[in-house]
This record gives sequence, structure tokens and C-alpha cells, in this order.
Amino acid sequence: MSEGFKKFDFPEVVLGLGGAGKNLVFSMLEKEWLVRTLLKESERSGKRYSFVVVDTAYGELPNDEKRMKTISKKISEISKELGIYSEPISLKVKCITKYINVSKAEQFYGRSLLEELHANEHIKAWWIYDKDMGIDNREIIKRYSDFSKGTLRVRGVTKAMFYKALVESSIDDIFEIPPGSPNIAMIVGLGGSTGSGMFIDLAKYIHDRNTGIKIDLFGILPSIKEGNDEKINTYIALTELEYLRLRKGLDEEYNLFNSVILTTIDPTGYAGASDATKADFASELKDFS
Repeated sequence: MSEGFKKFDFPEVVLGLGGAGKNLVFSMLEKEWLVRTLLKESERSGKRYSFVVVDTAYGELPNDEKRMKTISKKISEISKELGIYSEPISLKVKCITKYINVSKAEQFYGRSLLEELHANEHIKAWWIYDKDMGIDNREIIKRYSDFSKGTLRVRGVTKAMFYKALVESSIDDIFEIPPGSPNIAMIVGLGGSTGSGMFIDLAKYIHDRNTGIKIDLFGILPSIKEGNDEKINTYIALTELEYLRLRKGLDEEYNLFNSVILTTIDPTGYAGASDATKADFASELKDFS
């Protein structure tokens, strides 16, 4: 075994959040050289690798699950070829809307939910609807007939889903992070709404329940050709990251990411999720990875 291979380091957990994160994780695991490298490293060191993709678009779930099965089958075939039968690489696909009650708009702002959020999740103001604080954004939720296409670039709705999952005690069922995993890579498209809307809250949740854990964030910046919604979401996400950086040395609570790596999707020529006639999201992201 070469010295270079001995130094190979890969996080035990990889989280792909939202459409961009999901497709990049799929694309990684479709690279046979990476699968072989991880399997050999697992045989050498005993490490196990968990890949979890999480999205809000339940209309994409059948295709996501089909892709997951194809990838898992290929990993199993390579494992058997190498004489490895312990299944050290796992891939799971999760859709948040399958785990929380969102069949009616009212389920985002019922009194019992508000009371639980204020009491146990330390939410000072619920941004969907909080009568006592004079906040009323219920019309945003009422726009959704369903979530088959996800949260449609509205970060606040994904954030609301995340906290609703906390209240309903389904958050661990969604993310399934193996206990004792010291290193996590989080892959997020900053211009979307699913990953961009929850990545900081998720990082805080993980840190609150694990000691000595390191989270490396890989943020994908949108193409210059994408729309204003993507650009605004990215600007807000970067502003939040900058705030964390400024507070990092003052309060351990803000020390969420071991490192932040930003890169642009521009080299793929991807023109935005709404430009379906010019670019296939999955294939463009596959080229990017």
C-alpha cells in the first residue's frame, strides 16, 4: 500500500441537502474509483461511511430511490469483487415531508406547535405566524398545494419544516447520523431553499448533541445565469456564514463549521432549475462533480 493511500482521509458521514447536495452525493458514489477507494480504506482501518441525502421534493422521491438502489447495487457488486462483505458504505434517501405533518397549511402555525416551539426550541418569534409578535406570513404557506416540487426557493419554509420536525421528534429519523461519527461533510446548494434554509440549524443541532465533532461545509454558489431568488438566497446564506465567522471567537455556540469551502456551479453551464429546456439539473451536477 502506497504512502499516499495511507494518508487518505474521508469523512465518516456525508450529508447532501437539497437538490444540489443530493445530486452531488449521488454523482460521487457513481464514481467507481471513489467507491473502491472507500472500500479498501474501510478494510484497512475499519471505518464505515454513511451517505444521507435529504430533500423536500417528494415528487422526486421515486426517482431518487431508484437511483439509490442502482448505486447501492453497484457498491455491493464491487464489495463482493474485493472480498468485502461487511457493507461499510451505506446510502439513504430521505424526504422531510414524509416525516412531518404538512397536509394542511394550518399545521405550520397551530397553537400547540407555537407553544412547543417557544417552550422547548427557544424560538423567540415564529416567522410563519406569531400573533403575539405581530408576524403573519401565512399566505406564503397557503401558496403550496403540496410539496411535490419542494419548497420552491423559499428558505423560511424549509427552516419551518426543520423546527416542526424537531417538535414532532422526527429529526433523528430523517438524518440518521451514526453516533460517534467525528467528521461530517455537508454539501449544500446555497441558492436553493432546502439545503440553504436548514444547513445552519442542522449544524447547530448536530453540535448540541455531539462533542468533538467536526463539520466541513461545501457550499455551491449559483450560476450567474440563475434567477434573482437563487442570488438572494445565496446572499442571505453568505451573510449568515459571515455572522458566524465574526462571532466564532466570542462564543463557542457559533463555532459550527470546521471549514467552509465555496465553489461555483458556473463551469457546468447550468442556467437554473427553472430553465429546464436548456439544462438537465442532474446531468449538469454530475459533470460538475
